Amino acid sequence: MLLSNLNHNSLYVLTQVVKEHNMTHAAEKLGMTQSGVSQHITGLEDSLGIKLFIREKKKIIPTKQCLELFKLSHSFYNELESFVYKAGPDNKFIKGEIIIGSPIEFGNNILFPKLAKFSAAHPEIKFRVRFGLAYEMADHLKDGDIDFAFTDGIIAAKDVASYKVYQEQLLLCCSKNYFDSLNKKQFNSRNDFKNLKYITYLEDAAIVKKWFKEAMGYQFHDINSSALTEDAQGVLAFIDNGMGLGVIPKHMTIGRDDLVIFHPKKKTVLNDISFSFYSKRIDGLILKTFYDFIKEEFSLSSSSL
Repeated sequence: MLLSNLNHNSLYVLTQVVKEHNMTHAAEKLGMTQSGVSQHITGLEDSLGIKLFIREKKKIIPTKQCLELFKLSHSFYNELESFVYKAGPDNKFIKGEIIIGSPIEFGNNILFPKLAKFSAAHPEIKFRVRFGLAYEMADHLKDGDIDFAFTDGIIAAKDVASYKVYQEQLLLCCSKNYFDSLNKKQFNSRNDFKNLKYITYLEDAAIVKKWFKEAMGYQFHDINSSALTEDAQGVLAFIDNGMGLGVIPKHMTIGRDDLVIFHPKKKTVLNDISFSFYSKRIDGLILKTFYDFIKEEFSLSSSSL
């Protein structure tokens, strides 16, 4: 078959379907309907005389020949995209969408100012942010629902690369009204904290236990929880309403003179924020440009990424 008979638009559609592992997701990326994407794939299969995907229930599995074709075409389109970007008169502008997962408090206080900086340099880029927990992000990454994720701790999942990029200080605090209600000015021992009320983050109160173990050297197996929430903003809201003590990132306490902060005796407690991505999907000019930006903004060493 001559190359002149090959529909290059269909070949580009193929690269997106393989990257997204899903025709619906590929259609959204391409601004097409799912039936339109399916027609391109069917037409390409007819032109080549080979089967590109095995359709199993709602899944599509690329054949060996499909993966070989993808490897060639994917490399070609990446190099072509880079050439056009560098050679064109408007070489400062790239256009597209980047989908990011993040804890809500880190996103609002740390990440969003950096996204604004990236947007100033690349105004044609659209960001979509999904807030969620670390255990949710691994599946979102592998399913292609998000391009990158910032999470508490490391995502331990196959083909997900995860690197520490930021450390936030954790503080134990409460409202002044709650503190005054305790009628106690000094907290010098484990017993002073034992029977107080705490707002906990997730079921096992791991963050509160972590703070006491590292900051004070106290081991608590049971925490007297007055409220349970899934994010630090919820913890702070309960603190503001006098529900007890809670652990939140330091950047959430800036300008909050109405909070009482308990200082550690042993050491400052830090929470690691990691930058994660599905290692098989960091391709194309848009994702590579953002990847390099994050690497520079958070001063990541080349050996880490």
